[in-house]
Amino acid sequence: MAADVQRGQLTAADLDALRRRGIDRDEVERQLALLADPPPPIELIAAATESNGIETIGETQRPALLELWREAAEEGRLRKLVPASGAASRMFASLSRALESGDDLRVAALSARAAQGDATAKDVLAFAERLRDFPFHRALAIAVDSSLAAIEALEPDADLRTAIARLLGPEGLGFAGLAKGLVPFHRLGERSVTPVEEHLGEAALLVRDRSGLARVHFTVPENGEDALQRVAADAVEPDTRFELELSTQSPATDTVALAADGRPFRTTDGALLFRPGGHGALLRNLEQMAGDLVLVKNIDNVQPEDRRAASILWQRLLIGLLVRLQREVFTLLDRLDDDQDRSATGDARAFLSRWLEAGEVAETDHDALRRKLDRPLRVAGMVVNAGEPGGGPFWTRDAEGRVSKQIVESAEIARTEPQQRILRASTHFNPVLLALALRDRRGHPYRLADFVDQTRVFVSEKTARGEKLRALEHPGLWNGSMAGWNTVFVEIPKEAFTPVKTVLDLLRPEHQPAP
Repeated sequence: MAADVQRGQLTAADLDALRRRGIDRDEVERQLALLADPPPPIELIAAATESNGIETIGETQRPALLELWREAAEEGRLRKLVPASGAASRMFASLSRALESGDDLRVAALSARAAQGDATAKDVLAFAERLRDFPFHRALAIAVDSSLAAIEALEPDADLRTAIARLLGPEGLGFAGLAKGLVPFHRLGERSVTPVEEHLGEAALLVRDRSGLARVHFTVPENGEDALQRVAADAVEPDTRFELELSTQSPATDTVALAADGRPFRTTDGALLFRPGGHGALLRNLEQMAGDLVLVKNIDNVQPEDRRAASILWQRLLIGLLVRLQREVFTLLDRLDDDQDRSATGDARAFLSRWLEAGEVAETDHDALRRKLDRPLRVAGMVVNAGEPGGGPFWTRDAEGRVSKQIVESAEIARTEPQQRILRASTHFNPVLLALALRDRRGHPYRLADFVDQTRVFVSEKTARGEKLRALEHPGLWNGSMAGWNTVFVEIPKEAFTPVKTVLDLLRPEHQPAP
């Protein structure tokens, strides 16, 4: 792919389209330059492990941290952010493929193909075998308008085509067109419960203030606000009122693409092709919340009400540790301002070495120490690696030689053997459970864009209209977008991470009613 990016490639019509989206010309030129000549991969120094960068919280530490969480919650300092822009279509990818393939979807034919190793047939058959265990079983039975008994009994001639079509299509339940947060995940008695409702239930236990108000922010798909509002309006939690905020990904965060000839990729009518900028685009949403302490958890990582105790405990502990560390940072910054405090330098260096940096801190200059301390702070939960997809915690070195703790995706790591060896040595992965401190010691919000590593973009090869293009995503929200933050990793138990990536994940014990 050619690497010649010229300013003259943008037309007057392009510049008008950019103005309407709120994107300036320099930003597009920057994106095209990155696409033409992508930055080098991140440099891993070592995997963060329990003995090297990942903290553990023992039983004796918990009461004090829980008290700090309680104080922050009662004071109204806490909010919850749930990235919920994703569509449910990926959850049902296997079922959609089966429906679109035109293959025979009778049980006998599926069994034969599954026996030959057909992965799609295996998934559809597993769906049929446990049909009654899905929280949407009753709604599907009504939508099909006939008994599902033949499918549930796995009768050889039972045909799944109509049931799958009614599950996914607009003539039935329409799940393929819903936001993921609106698909039933759990069953509570005779009622099905969506992830949106589960997150609100958690918020009542995590961020409710002393007046009973719980502040929750969902990022939603474009035009998805009304549907989520309707579901949230039915959520009732004891002694809790919800202050619900909804936002969408700004079109100003969309990115352009590069064609094979090195020019901007265009649609059939000659207009620039714009693509969503990935979850790093939500940094703007996070900043516009103007929050103080914010808890971040993905939409599909929820537990049923009777199985959420471990998750609630550890989210409270992460917040408590965040409050403790923030207090220590603020105290150290005040002391560094006091020329009479002769021990401030040593204490600041000791804090940085203990919590944030690798090895002994060399700086003794107060301004340098202030710059290291005066940053947004995050406490990130990490789960022992059990084969789940996702990034992980590492020690890295940036282009300026700064060594820091970072959450890194596998796509950011070079394919060289030394770098892959470090990747294989990793023991934990990122479940996206973050406690964030967004304000400085004077209560002013940090300008989060100042702490982004713009070189940590994601560049990938895609196709459109059968033509190759090079696509760009912004640095990931918890990856390069938070690269300049001060970071503490904490090990949390696997019970706090129960993601739903495919519909079959709903059959895992952690998503089924407790016995």
